[in-house]
Amino acid sequence: MAEYNIGDGLKKIVLAGLGAVAVTAEKSTEVINNLVEKGEITLEQGKELNSDMQEKFKERMAQRGVNLDEMSEKVSKMSSEELAKLKSAIENAEKTFSEKVGKAETEAEDAVDEAAKAFEEAVDKVEEDVVEAKAEADVKIEEAADAAQEAIDEAAEKIEEGK
Repeated sequence: MAEYNIGDGLKKIVLAGLGAVAVTAEKSTEVINNLVEKGEITLEQGKELNSDMQEKFKERMAQRGVNLDEMSEKVSKMSSEELAKLKSAIENAEKTFSEKVGKAETEAEDAVDEAAKAFEEAVDKVEEDVVEAKAEADVKIEEAADAAQEAIDEAAEKIEEGK
């Protein structure tokens, strides 16, 4: 197999992927061990669950063109200094991700608050318009009733005069 020189950027991406795989495996094992300790699942169920999760993860990574066995082999060949750098890079990526998610959540909350405020203002305006329209309608009805009464009074006068 030929040896390829991978650029620093690509190498960092591969290393980050390796780290993500390691962290994911570690976290899933930790969760399963906690479930076993709490008695929520048996040790055998925990082993089976861990195995299933690892297999599904391998399948999904393979669909993305990532060979976890190769990555695992590369990680096992890394020096402790390289592993420390990888861990630091992963921690930095997690921090950046968390910050961006936090910022996005804040922006989304602000947008929802603005939309709610705009909605309330629109409802208030509609209510004001309804009250105003009702008042105008009441005036028009009163004017129409007055005009009708005048017409009735005039008609009654003419009838009285014609008798």
